[in-house]
Amino acid sequence: MAGPFLSPEGQMTGSLVVLEVGSLAEAEAWAAGDPYAQAGLFESVAISGVEEGGGLMACWLFKSEPDAWSWDQQVAKGAEGEEWTGVRNYQARNHMRAMQLGDRGFFYHSNIGKEVVGIVEVCGLSAPDSTADDPRWDCVTVRAVEPLPKPVTLEAIKAEPRLAGMVLVTNSRLSVQPVSEAEWRTICEMGGL
Repeated sequence: MAGPFLSPEGQMTGSLVVLEVGSLAEAEAWAAGDPYAQAGLFESVAISGVEEGGGLMACWLFKSEPDAWSWDQQVAKGAEGEEWTGVRNYQARNHMRAMQLGDRGFFYHSNIGKEVVGIVEVCGLSAPDSTADDPRWDCVTVRAVEPLPKPVTLEAIKAEPRLAGMVLVTNSRLSVQPVSEAEWRTICEMGGL
């Protein structure tokens, strides 16, 4: 599955390719052999996933203003989780459309705190956003998995050279964003997991 990310004006701002591969090495080999990548047409290529049982599970970052929806509120929803509603950005919506059950994500407090505070799991696939009157907007359902023992601040993320290419650093306004396997491991390490 593949497709472009479009701005509200209809201009291409990126693309997403979803592959079913057996390992991170296979995904990296596919990306390296992609004709567009070989022609130098991509500014960057990010592979998101965590090896689990030999396959890849995509990793994400979900941003929420804690005075609107906090980590504590997410935890209180328990195993049932909660719809990740209110996203009105095409690129973020497309990320949610690409998510699979079991994908993991960081829960990030934006505006107040500006820190990764926990890990969530996708427990409901992309479906129409119940808060939207417009059928173009979808959302997934996520449930809390575990808090980070030590929240990881945006300041610390920006100071970590291994995270220089992270979408949170390069496109901090995007509310739902992919996280590479290496970025995932680094944030977990920084957060005491």
